[in-house]
Amino acid sequence: MKVVSAFFSLVLMSGCLFIPSIEEAGYNSCESEKDCGVGRQCTAGYCTPPPWNDESYERRRLLVLENETVSELPEAGALVFWVGASGMTLKLDEVPSDTRYTYYHADENTWKTVPVFLDTFDDRYAVWVPLSASLASGARAPLVWMESKSGDAEGEATISPIDVFDAFYNFGAGEACVAPWLCFGTGAPVPDNASIRVADNQMMVLSEGLTLPFDVSFKLRVNGSSCENVFWGLKGGKNQSFDPPMLGFNVGTDRDMSFEVYPRSDSLAPEITDLAQMDTVLRTYRIHAGTTSIRIYRDQDLLAAIPLETLLEEEGTYYPYLDVDGDCSIEIRNFWATSTPVGSVKITPESPVDFQLF
Repeated sequence: MKVVSAFFSLVLMSGCLFIPSIEEAGYNSCESEKDCGVGRQCTAGYCTPPPWNDESYERRRLLVLENETVSELPEAGALVFWVGASGMTLKLDEVPSDTRYTYYHADENTWKTVPVFLDTFDDRYAVWVPLSASLASGARAPLVWMESKSGDAEGEATISPIDVFDAFYNFGAGEACVAPWLCFGTGAPVPDNASIRVADNQMMVLSEGLTLPFDVSFKLRVNGSSCENVFWGLKGGKNQSFDPPMLGFNVGTDRDMSFEVYPRSDSLAPEITDLAQMDTVLRTYRIHAGTTSIRIYRDQDLLAAIPLETLLEEEGTYYPYLDVDGDCSIEIRNFWATSTPVGSVKITPESPVDFQLF
């Protein structure tokens, strides 16, 4: 589709003008905003898209967000979509290397560049985006515009995870036991191949706790085949003890993997979900938790949606940690967290639009 860029400025300035058929370009007639689709405003009796942000970017594509959760999505909370194979939000060849992400504030008639974080794999990647405005349950609104075909300009996304998440750590960038991370056990985890290696009888704990809801991700690899108890998740204390409430992934004998939840401080036994056997691939393990349910992911795959028989402590403080026992180790590369409510969202790309100046 090509947008008529100069046309509407002429329509608004002149009361007598030959008007071509513009509904084919999406400029449908309207009486109010409710007659227009997502990302369009009712202007001069027509549903109009935002003005073009930057003519040096000749193509843009709107991603539409639908909030399918029962809660409001807060401004600045981070959401994720996947680029890769068929069935993901976009295919690799649909996202040029010069793509940047922007947002239009209609009330202020201004554009801003949106920072993102790219969680990359060999054949796909996840794009984490912070919300530029809150969104009520059941509502639809623009998430971002993807701008590309930058011509002579050096276009690229603004990669800034500290501006995307409430917390982000890159463990390949320095030593392990540096505040706010605490270490317990025998020796200290050491840097290893752009990661930190946590070995037998070692624990790392983040001393800055999280409260519900939270969406946390650990990008790591488990090495070795003789695990006794390897755990990564969150617990109710920032010391060496194992204080409920606790929740997280566990790898035991024969690399069997499960997800365990001790939902309250007085929990005596966990609620356990058995999962597929652990492999030795670098993956992103994600825990998206609220008081009544938990969703767990490995890379782009939803491993389980877990309704809780006993509610998680809403007022509790949860400290992310990794603990290793046995002839195993964890190589952790990144950790990040956001306070986005648990539940489903739908992100749908519209057709790309090319700029055309008449």
